[in-house]
Amino acid sequence: MKRFVTALLLIIFIFVTGCGNKDNSTVTEKTVLNDNEYRIYCLSKEGTKLTYYIRASETKEQEALINELFAFMSEDSGELDYQCAMEEHVNILSTKIVSERLYVYLDEVYYNIDPIKEVLIKAAMVKTLTQVDGIERITLYVVEERQEQKKNVLVGSFTAEDFIDDTNKGIVGSDSIKLTLYFTDEQGTKLYAERREVYIDEKSSREKLVLEHLIKGPENETLRNVLPEGLSVISVITRDGVCYLNIDDTLLTGSINAIETIPVYAIVNSLTEIKGVDAVQILINGEMGKVYREAIKFDKPLEARADLIADYR
Repeated sequence: MKRFVTALLLIIFIFVTGCGNKDNSTVTEKTVLNDNEYRIYCLSKEGTKLTYYIRASETKEQEALINELFAFMSEDSGELDYQCAMEEHVNILSTKIVSERLYVYLDEVYYNIDPIKEVLIKAAMVKTLTQVDGIERITLYVVEERQEQKKNVLVGSFTAEDFIDDTNKGIVGSDSIKLTLYFTDEQGTKLYAERREVYIDEKSSREKLVLEHLIKGPENETLRNVLPEGLSVISVITRDGVCYLNIDDTLLTGSINAIETIPVYAIVNSLTEIKGVDAVQILINGEMGKVYREAIKFDKPLEARADLIADYR
């Protein structure tokens, strides 16, 4: 199966100003706030740029503070020169915290947001909520309801670093692309696609990005890792339709709870989703011909296997 997803450029020049309870002439992105103050990011009055105002909170408990920041982001802007980020199309169904990640579940009305404004709303949520101690990443889902069944559809997972601060240019969102990655479930017998929006700079390759995100593991809480912990990519390059992937021997020696085809074809199927990659030649510490679990020999390029792919239950 071959898909090509056109890279979506999300370069956003966002003028950052201060509103609220500090003097706008002195507030900048580098202004040091008091311990109980937070930048509440919002949209400009025109809805084309990101701005912020400042609110104070005495709340210390993590979950309560997150709820309070959401409330601040929902404040009616009235006649002021900004739009709140939590507009009528952003309805939060639930949230949960796992380690340093905040999961936010939205209803389907989110799909009605204008695409450009949606990028700004994501930036506002991420930059506001990652100010909470212990929250490093925001993962967004839309909860779809079909025939009385609910399905969580991943919107994306972001850190504050995905939106680069520049005092002269404002905040710049890196170029964004969409990847299709393959993971498995508890049974470890099938591959399930996870589509994720990630940010890429001019020094990164799509192939390397795919491997980095496969190693990080799935964002969907029902899926499981397909690569053993500690696996390192030595090099990856594509020539004439073949991606030459050189990794260390952790793939051979590490443990994954899955049948032998799953780790190998999670790599192959994910990489062949990239335009121009038709097959993958896996090398172990620079050597061809190694055998994985006495079943798959890496002596030739491997093509994607659609028969291993299943839909979410």
